Amino acid sequence: MINAQTTAVAPFSGDMMETLGQNIPAFAETVRDKAFDAIWVVGGEVGGTTVADAYRMSAAEDDYEKFLALSPKARIAELERVSGMTVAASPYLPRPSSRVSTMGSNLVVNSVGLSGMRNLFGSRRDETWGAIQEASYVSVRDKESSDVLTKNSIQHELAPDLVHSYGLTVDHFGPRDSDVALIQVKAKVLASLGAEEFAATLAKSKQLENFRLRLFSAGNARGHDSIELYEEVALHFNRIAPNRSIEVSRTLMPLEKLREIATCGLWVGTSLHGLIISSSFDTPRVALELDKLVRYATTWQETMPVGVAMSDVDAAIESALLESPRSIASGRAMELAEMADRSAKLAASAALEQRPRGPLVSERAAVSESIMRRRRSLPNRIHQVLRPLG
Repeated sequence: MINAQTTAVAPFSGDMMETLGQNIPAFAETVRDKAFDAIWVVGGEVGGTTVADAYRMSAAEDDYEKFLALSPKARIAELERVSGMTVAASPYLPRPSSRVSTMGSNLVVNSVGLSGMRNLFGSRRDETWGAIQEASYVSVRDKESSDVLTKNSIQHELAPDLVHSYGLTVDHFGPRDSDVALIQVKAKVLASLGAEEFAATLAKSKQLENFRLRLFSAGNARGHDSIELYEEVALHFNRIAPNRSIEVSRTLMPLEKLREIATCGLWVGTSLHGLIISSSFDTPRVALELDKLVRYATTWQETMPVGVAMSDVDAAIESALLESPRSIASGRAMELAEMADRSAKLAASAALEQRPRGPLVSERAAVSESIMRRRRSLPNRIHQVLRPLG
């Protein structure tokens, strides 16, 4: 067993008491005066994400409104002030050599999507690719990300998302609510479809007639899912089909969200982690149209419907329900969980190596070696960078 101290951080500090029971500090603030053996980045589409993207997803409503009112130049200054990093930096891929306090840290990049790196240029490309080149271990979760790294001669692993390993580690949740269908749609997608039209599509579905519908939020960060839109859908649905059952899930805690997916009778949605969790617990599933889901499902040969348009959702649900017994019998859920677990163990081994890995700036090498000598006498610490679920 590894006795490691861990600190969960994010690009920006945030109040996560309601969902995680703790406040999450900012990365730059955490590493300013404290050395860590490792920086562990886990999960998410991090290849092309900007500092502005990270702020949009994490800032409080009042702070974000004030930010949007600033001039472009003032926005850059504000982002750099609040984050402690340049706007060219990759917010979820911190480059160890960019700070004296992290120069001796092993960067571990585990279970991420990096295909967005193809479109980077200038200083953003330099910073992001620089971080990847300095990493001790890199595992990506889809073939397109793997192809990008292979083309640039970056050693890496292609492995299923770490969330699959919940199938190995989470205790049984109890009986399945086989008559509950979880319906989840990203806010931007739902807004484009229209709440009334979406409600009508659900009401017209013959395959959903025997289910109690539950509108489910995979993530509450800005730009993810919208409870307000779900409430609007429920109002329209109740008007169209007054004798049917529909509700909006109010679950906030991550493990409770996982339990809902693991025990429902059907999952339909645009969330990648919704697809991953439903496959990990052999829940019948339909992945709606979204490039991220298609990339992932194609890589790992998902047998149930993927990339489904709302106009085709009824036929896709029928197909998923028919396929479910074969999917369970195949043992694929356990196979993916074991592959994800193996990748995490390789990442842990790399994180705890007691030497810097990857190229470091030559003029800083003496400082880095001094940090490493001091750190060898300390307990191992792993510094984790967390991504929102979704």
